[in-house]
Amino acid sequence: MQRKHIILTLVIAAVFIMGIILGFMLLPIKGMGIHTGKILRSTNGTCFLITENSPVRLTDLSDGKERFSSYKDGDTVLILHNGIAESYPASTAVYFSVKLKNGSASEIPEDVIASLKDLGWIEAEEESTAENTDITGERIKKGNENANFSLILPEGWKYEDSNTLQEDSFGISIYREDSPDETITIGFYSMFGVCGTGLRTESITLGSFKAHKGIYDGNPTFDYIIFEDTPGYYVINNNCDGEWWKENKSTAMSILDSVVIADGIIFREEAVSKASEFSVGEYKRKVSEYDHKNGIWTITFMKEETEQVVKLNKKGEKIS
Repeated sequence: MQRKHIILTLVIAAVFIMGIILGFMLLPIKGMGIHTGKILRSTNGTCFLITENSPVRLTDLSDGKERFSSYKDGDTVLILHNGIAESYPASTAVYFSVKLKNGSASEIPEDVIASLKDLGWIEAEEESTAENTDITGERIKKGNENANFSLILPEGWKYEDSNTLQEDSFGISIYREDSPDETITIGFYSMFGVCGTGLRTESITLGSFKAHKGIYDGNPTFDYIIFEDTPGYYVINNNCDGEWWKENKSTAMSILDSVVIADGIIFREEAVSKASEFSVGEYKRKVSEYDHKNGIWTITFMKEETEQVVKLNKKGEKIS
């Protein structure tokens, strides 16, 4: 009798799960869909779902942004997602996912791995600036005590204030005297965002600062470099022709390698660490925001419907 109850329970559970799956399969009518496939992570940690021998880049829409953290290469996963962007690799945002079974990296088709290697998603090593030549010249400084950057410009290079940045931002365009149309823009932004379609990213270090560069499909150079963990957004945009870049890459990267950003201002990780010393009890997540007009970090520690707010000045001292 007990065995019959167990079998009946399993049957009911299976029917229930199938009902959910069938319901999800009808969702594409509303712009949503369901897929299963195998997980593959890129070198920089981006999560892909390999389905029908094609990679789909996944964006996590959960609050904690840790939905994919427990998945390993080769695991079979079911996802509920919104529309799939038609690019290569394709991309989609995930509302729900569940692992169906464990797997291994050896189960991923070799041609998929090869295609992602060609695009730089797999085995993209951190770019080293060791081959960049040392440069001497004038150090150009821009900004104020609450937001600033500087870099060295060697002989034969010039700069001018950029007039293409958004309101409440500042920056400069640098260029060789003999090719003024080939410019690189370095700027500070209060807000910054990009489109993810056709984009791949690679880690890079400039000077002592960690960053990542974004490269859109078909670009032989790079589109932007954004520094990580900074008070505000410090971004480099490359507006140079591919042939010009090949000839001048070494000097250009050496100039960028001389950059100093947010001098005299603590970065995000340090601000959160210092603020946590003044928080009380446990919290589920934290939100940090830097006010570049007043040089103030606001760190909000959240737990369910309650929150604690800690304010620090740019040096990391608590503001009462």
